[in-house]
Amino acid sequence: MLHALAVEDDDRLADDLVAALRGLAWVQRVASADEALAVLAWLVPDVVLLDLCGTSQEAPLLVASSVRIALDRAGDRVRTRVPLVLTSGLDPHVLQGIAGSLDRTHALPRPASRNALRALVARVTGVTP
Repeated sequence: MLHALAVEDDDRLADDLVAALRGLAWVQRVASADEALAVLAWLVPDVVLLDLCGTSQEAPLLVASSVRIALDRAGDRVRTRVPLVLTSGLDPHVLQGIAGSLDRTHALPRPASRNALRALVARVTGVTP
């Protein structure tokens, strides 16, 4: 089973993430990017789901970049490349632009179905849903 680190400050949305990934991934939740960075200093998940809705409008790229850098450092410790999935209610073109500017980073605009989330996580991690 995969280990997914979900950065989500909304309880309802976090519950949806857990439900969508049930049987595919164990979901560890943190409420902020700062908490995710602290976790990534000592742990390497199989995938990170990062909600950009809680960030300020001018900061989403900075937040995503910071998490991507931490993921790359964590992955270097165990010789793996960890995918980052950005979830957000931001304009889908903006979200895709942020994801496109970062290696191994994917975008899933909200609202998205549980099936879409599950399929994306399975695809980027290379597991069968």
